[in-house]
Amino acid sequence: FEVLEGWHVHEALNLYYLVQSLKSRGVISPAALCVPSYCCIMARVVQFDDFSDAYSRVGNEDEEIHGFNHSKVNHFGNRYRKYDVALPLWQYSLSRLSEPCRISRLGYEGGGEGHSNVVDEATEIVVSKRGVACAIELWVDYACRVGDGDSFKTVSTSSPAGQQLV
Repeated sequence: FEVLEGWHVHEALNLYYLVQSLKSRGVISPAALCVPSYCCIMARVVQFDDFSDAYSRVGNEDEEIHGFNHSKVNHFGNRYRKYDVALPLWQYSLSRLSEPCRISRLGYEGGGEGHSNVVDEATEIVVSKRGVACAIELWVDYACRVGDGDSFKTVSTSSPAGQQLV
């Protein structure tokens, strides 16, 4: 059992390698069905209108506000330009500058030892609006099998209930 929350791309990769490891050790059959069946790691270019207001340097040239030193706040606040972060993007004013594109598709079913199940189906990023590219929004679309056939429903971390990686 794997909890699919938090850093979604990391969780999708973690589940992929966990399933592959269990199959290669013979713990689960290579023919076993998995929930989810596969996932697509998705991306889109975004422009933030107010993100830098919330996560930027504060204070005067001495990093003080009314005599209180904010250097520690600035030390961590400025890191959003260096490292990825998981945020509920619905809380921020942003513009989506590109159409969603698929970075990769990971199959959790089938395979086994010596078989990767990574399908290189990356698509191009198609920029559809002018603006300033501030970040790449990343999320995971999980495909869950419905019934006995090849019908799938998508559960996406791009919903307001999830946090997207930027």
